[in-house]
Amino acid sequence: MTDEMEECTKAAEQGEAPAQYLLGAMYRFGKGVPQDYAKAYMWLNLVAAAGSEGALTLRDSVLKKMTPKQIAKAQKLSSEWVEKHSKK
Repeated sequence: MTDEMEECTKAAEQGEAPAQYLLGAMYRFGKGVPQDYAKAYMWLNLVAAAGSEGALTLRDSVLKKMTPKQIAKAQKLSSEWVEKHSKK
């Protein structure tokens, strides 16, 4: 993982919406990371829930490419992230 990716991931984990959006887009398109629709959905879903129209649009484009199994995984990842970070 590059230093830039590490910093972006750290910021996203701390709840910074721009970093979460960037990670979602990176996973969606496989830029700098292996393409992973479940992780893309998770990050974009978090930002979309905070009111970002751009994240909502990109998340929905990811959703159209996902299998039911990937969707279930993505929703689980989103729920786990929210649960973990709401306790802080």
